[in-house]
Amino acid sequence: MPGTDCATNRLSSHGFMPNPDQLTNPETLPGTWLYGGLASHHFGHQMTRSLGRLQGLALAGTIDGIVFAPLDARARSDASQKLMARLFTGLGITAPLHQITATTRVERLLVGPDLFSEQTECVADPRYISWARTAFRPKTKPVPGSKLFVTRTQLDPALGRLLCEDVLEQNLAHAGYQVYAPEIHSLADQMDTYASAQTIITTDGSHGHVMAFARQPGQNIITIARRFEAPELLLNHLNCFGAGLEASSQTYLTCLTREWWPRKRADNLSLGEADFAVLFEELLRCGAVSPAAKASWKIPDQAQIDASKSRGMVGDDSLLSSDDRVAFLFDLRQARKQKAAKADRAEAAALSPPQPITKPPQEAQQTMDTKVDPELDVTDPAMRPQGLRYFRFLKALHQRVRPDWYLEIGTFTGSSLRFADCNFVAIDPAFQLHQIPPMKGREMVFFQDTSDAFFKSGAARRLKGKINLAFLDGLHHYEALLRDFTNIEPLMADGGMVVIHDCLPSTVAMTSRIQTPETEWAGDVWKTLMILLEERPDLQIDVLDAAPTGMVAIRKFDTAGNKKLKSRYKSLIKTWDPITMDTYPGGLSGFWDKLAVRPAGPFLDTLTQR
Repeated sequence: MPGTDCATNRLSSHGFMPNPDQLTNPETLPGTWLYGGLASHHFGHQMTRSLGRLQGLALAGTIDGIVFAPLDARARSDASQKLMARLFTGLGITAPLHQITATTRVERLLVGPDLFSEQTECVADPRYISWARTAFRPKTKPVPGSKLFVTRTQLDPALGRLLCEDVLEQNLAHAGYQVYAPEIHSLADQMDTYASAQTIITTDGSHGHVMAFARQPGQNIITIARRFEAPELLLNHLNCFGAGLEASSQTYLTCLTREWWPRKRADNLSLGEADFAVLFEELLRCGAVSPAAKASWKIPDQAQIDASKSRGMVGDDSLLSSDDRVAFLFDLRQARKQKAAKADRAEAAALSPPQPITKPPQEAQQTMDTKVDPELDVTDPAMRPQGLRYFRFLKALHQRVRPDWYLEIGTFTGSSLRFADCNFVAIDPAFQLHQIPPMKGREMVFFQDTSDAFFKSGAARRLKGKINLAFLDGLHHYEALLRDFTNIEPLMADGGMVVIHDCLPSTVAMTSRIQTPETEWAGDVWKTLMILLEERPDLQIDVLDAAPTGMVAIRKFDTAGNKKLKSRYKSLIKTWDPITMDTYPGGLSGFWDKLAVRPAGPFLDTLTQR
């Protein structure tokens, strides 16, 4: 299906364009078809990838059906196609579905805009919401006082889940909640059941997308986190379909204490360990349970937690803590890189004629021995940030600091702006913004140029307040970061914080000033950290182990110290320009030895919420 509006996935803006050589003898699909987008084997992905163009049904007139591009071979399986057919039937879409399995020329193909999908971060266009509320919404209305708990206890225990959810199920049943396992009911029954409940409690999962389409005025939906990383697509879907509904609310509760992981690469299989006592208090605060429910509220003991963790495990399987998983994934990546490098060397050797072997001079041999191979640049785990991942850290930081003004250098796609429910300034020379959720800031400034140009423009002086939180993640060159810091410091409010990214490299290859696809890149901004530690003892600098490349939190700013640092800029650059991680005293180990690295999670606990 050649054209300019082709299917895209969430990870890339590139269309799935066919090879021109394959267009010589295409199959023909007669008739008029509406293009539906991507087809997937996963129910949740079908909800977020295959429904966003269906508003075209309202304008298409008579069509022969809806055509999809399968994402992979799994999507083309009979089981996946039957699952997708049940989804569409349950939503009330009766048009025939067809998957393209070969290069195909469609006689007449209608292609509408993608108004709801992973490409839009599941923030639906108002036109789509208006159409879907008519096309999908069941006729059932909430029954006053009705309470529903949507459980995941009937799913395969090897899937991601909340530990001891069976105990939560019993607690809520005693509190008057109907327990409902959606996977044993038809989609039409799920839609009607969700629509008829006034209060719904659930842990996050794919069923939440069905719940979003069924949302009604007067409903209160409470989602309990089963993983530290918030399911942004699901929450965006629930929020945008709940917006404008009278007496409707959406609450997301995070009461987790730990997260456990199987020894697998997939990032959706974690087991969340919640504090049930805190969970009760949060549900009480939301009005979802009464004080009287506390008498029958059970808190799992360690034996129950251990038993829940063991469900779904086979043989010698074991679980990893979040910190251990960082090291596990790092080792997987390194093993994959080493395997690829070995294959590349073998292929090169097979293609190259044999060369005579000559022993290099001793001096040259020493140079060869110390050269860094980025594919094999594996470091001691002690020199690798293994704490809270930096996006989670940044989100939690926003929740703690609650800034009135936030400034960010290096916005790029805008993913980190999702956490900024405040006024903000976003600076990037080449924005590639994805659609992001609605924000609460009164003033939102996008400055598409370098940070140097922003500060020279005088735009900062026109802001109607001081900066409470700044995130510096721009060009990975130490001198640019040093200028950014000296320029932002005078704009910071009392009690404000500047956070710097990428200052804790775990390999020498990462510290190159030139980004390469062979390795993760931090640049040489580690030198900015060392300069600030040496030149500005007046600053409060906390070096944090946020994975994968660290965070540095800076507070207690000083005008005199800033002026002195600015005056020494040229001499500092002259001193530090020749220094690389290879020539730094002690190398990478010497750099880490000079730092007092703190755990990122406990650091957040020390902050006083504004």
